[in-house]
Amino acid sequence: MQNSYSVTSLNSYFNNKNGVDEDQLKEILNSFSSPVNPDVEHFLQKNSILFTKKKQSISYIVSTGGHLVGYFALAVKPVTFRSEVLSKTAQKVVERVSKYDANTKEYSASGYLIAQLGKNFRIAKELQIPGSHLLNIAISTIQQAQNLVGGTIVFLECENHPKLMSFYEQNLFRQFSSRITDNSNNEGLVLNQMFRLI
Repeated sequence: MQNSYSVTSLNSYFNNKNGVDEDQLKEILNSFSSPVNPDVEHFLQKNSILFTKKKQSISYIVSTGGHLVGYFALAVKPVTFRSEVLSKTAQKVVERVSKYDANTKEYSASGYLIAQLGKNFRIAKELQIPGSHLLNIAISTIQQAQNLVGGTIVFLECENHPKLMSFYEQNLFRQFSSRITDNSNNEGLVLNQMFRLI
């Protein structure tokens, strides 16, 4: 039997719609553990509340049966594509929501960024959410925003690991660029930038 998941924006806690205060919310967030990606855990526990309050990104927690199974954070950000990474069909879609620079051969647009995506490894294995389910929930949430304001580009950054790349490719994302981080925590880390159209 498939689990039914509830998705709750951290915004709803700040409006006290859930009868949970901020200290209780922090306890909920501290029940999350991601040893495979400590940055995902750190963001949820240390930054997600502040970022949501400042509207930098909005974090959503996913739960079932009273257990926090995962979370994701969404934002709207500028994104640039070189024309050669897009198929002719994708170019037609992107042209509707972007500006093309003939000199650089780049499309510039606003897109929906999946800024964070992580499953909780602290709970029993049988309760853990499959990564594809969590990603689909994030995409469904973006589609709700799309229905209100438009837009068609979803993008993310992921570490340059074959297993991770394969996961996103199986979920219809394609690489369009990469960058090397220059912050002190992860200096020199290669992040692949991937997108899909919805």
